[in-house]
Amino acid sequence: VGAGSVQAIALGTGVVYFGGTFSQVGVSGRSGIAAVATDTGLPTTWNPAPNGPVTCLFLTGSTLYAGGGFVNIGGQLRLGVAALSTATGAATAWDPGSVTGGFVRTVIRSGNTVYVAGGFLTVGGLQRARLAALDATTAVPTAWRPEASSTVNALAIQGSRIYAGGSFLSLGGTARNRLAAIDTRTGRATSWNPGANASVFAIGADSSAVFVGGNFNQCGGQARKCIAKL
Repeated sequence: VGAGSVQAIALGTGVVYFGGTFSQVGVSGRSGIAAVATDTGLPTTWNPAPNGPVTCLFLTGSTLYAGGGFVNIGGQLRLGVAALSTATGAATAWDPGSVTGGFVRTVIRSGNTVYVAGGFLTVGGLQRARLAALDATTAVPTAWRPEASSTVNALAIQGSRIYAGGSFLSLGGTARNRLAAIDTRTGRATSWNPGANASVFAIGADSSAVFVGGNFNQCGGQARKCIAKL
């Protein structure tokens, strides 16, 4: 990869998708997003060519969701978030409209809902402070509205909970220091409240634990340097 950075990775069958701020992969021009064959390391012909950085990716089936600071990707006007065909690289018809106030930092899909989070304040003309749920068919924001006080960097879903990490001090109507669990039905914070003393940038969850990473040195009431299991 040439000058710039890689900020997101999604693994497909025989191919790795990655996004960031680069403009070249190998000897091929690839701006902000690329697909590379896992056996050869060579870029494929897939080339959505966003006009701004790609900060997050989520792959499901033949659709790759991408978020970031672009306004055009896959040959279409898409303001901050898009769904791309893994076959052609073209943007699908799914289009939430404008995302304003800041970048999309993370995107995940569960069932018929696409969750996006970041530094934004509105999605599709509706106020959605830094976290929103979008219909996976229509792209219209749902009524789910947790509202975060500052940037949400990472999301992980487990059952009826979404775990969120970032730099916020309140989320889902409740004081939460950079970590929170949100009910997928109500948008309210649950009683889960470990707290971290600095920003959280990554989250992974299964049925028994939540793993978090960031630049904190205390998490869940214990000394933990940059990574913790909760």
